[in-house]
Amino acid sequence: MALLLLPVAAACTLPLVFVHLHGEGLDTDYLAHLMWARQADHNGSLPVVSEDGVFDDPAVYYPNTVPKPLVLGLVYLLDLARARSAHLVAQTVVFAVVLWSCSLIVLRLSRSIRAAIFSAVLLGLHPTALFLAQRGNPVLLCVALVYLAALLSERRVASVPMILCALVRLEGALYMGEQMLRKRRFALMAVALPAVALIWLLANRLMCGSWLWSVEEVRYVTAAMGYSSPAALAFWILVGSRALLVVGPVLLYGLLRRIRSFPWAVSAAANLLLLWVSAMMGSLVLGRYVDQVMLICIPWAVAGLFSFTTNLPRHYRLTLRAAALLTPAVLWLPATGGWRFELALARELDSIVLPPGDGRLAVNELLVPRIALANGIHDPRDRFVALDRAAWEDADLRELGVVRSLVVSHPLYYPDHTRDYVDQLPAEMKPETLEISTRELSGGHTDE
Repeated sequence: MALLLLPVAAACTLPLVFVHLHGEGLDTDYLAHLMWARQADHNGSLPVVSEDGVFDDPAVYYPNTVPKPLVLGLVYLLDLARARSAHLVAQTVVFAVVLWSCSLIVLRLSRSIRAAIFSAVLLGLHPTALFLAQRGNPVLLCVALVYLAALLSERRVASVPMILCALVRLEGALYMGEQMLRKRRFALMAVALPAVALIWLLANRLMCGSWLWSVEEVRYVTAAMGYSSPAALAFWILVGSRALLVVGPVLLYGLLRRIRSFPWAVSAAANLLLLWVSAMMGSLVLGRYVDQVMLICIPWAVAGLFSFTTNLPRHYRLTLRAAALLTPAVLWLPATGGWRFELALARELDSIVLPPGDGRLAVNELLVPRIALANGIHDPRDRFVALDRAAWEDADLRELGVVRSLVVSHPLYYPDHTRDYVDQLPAEMKPETLEISTRELSGGHTDE
């Protein structure tokens, strides 16, 4: 039966292939790791993100993301092929693994091939999952590893995907810990948890110069970039809204009916609580961090849906299942609007030529990795200035060596404090504005 579901999963990746054919993703996280991987390949050593633990100096540019050990290793290996297609194929394979493993979990829980196919179709057409895959965002890799761990739960190797998950995103350690506790693998947990923590700390120390650079950097950048991280109550409103949109009310009811069979209930709740605490401490919390938890729930929610609808009259059964399938369609409008904007923006960024000599380009830091890669730059520290950090520190762009500045008139890339800073610049330092089609902007854009 597992082999039978392979072609189903492959067929359900066709929407992703269609999206890939229209252009590459614009995920800063993935592009930053690609840039670091090329720096490592060029220098033959670990890449340098920042030196001496610097996290608040506008004269030192670094991508606004935390270096993730496993992601860096995987991207490095993929880039050895020297072909962008290798990355696109890998993103498609990860998506296929998500679809296939989800369908197998549902098949095991419900013993229904229809339910298994339903889950693959649901995720294959789910805009949140699809565009996370298209951007190469690490969130979907985490979901794939959690699904695989659930499939292998009765085997000793089940801990391997969970250890890898903890090296993609640190909160993966929560899921790893719950699984090892449930399986009473106390000795392995006593080794794995410290080892994972040490790898993250070493990555910070060796690549950034400080054991806790990631913690310091994210709190600083959340303020300096003008990000809107949710407040105490707003965070739980965000969780509720993403649950209703990403999972949907029908599937949420199905999940509650099968909550005892959901192996990640405690770690999913702990994940949300950890995000809430992080937001209260000044760290950035994006919708996609919550979406990771919601996507992990999908197989058990689908199994619960088919369980409670099996004995209903046919028209009720079909209506509820159709509602579950169509609920995520609400997300297609903002998702496709954001995608169109990203395609237009990517074309503009790829055409930018860096100033000659040692002159720096000042631009929103989320845009730098794409520009750097298009210009063959592997170490961006002394070639760029994050305009928003310069604005936050009220720095003099001339003293930073800036000879050209660019802005994109979109709230994500042009926060209010940066706009106020630019308005006060002398005429000769005023930035150029990248013109993006208003038609493509009309759908909106988020970094979700």
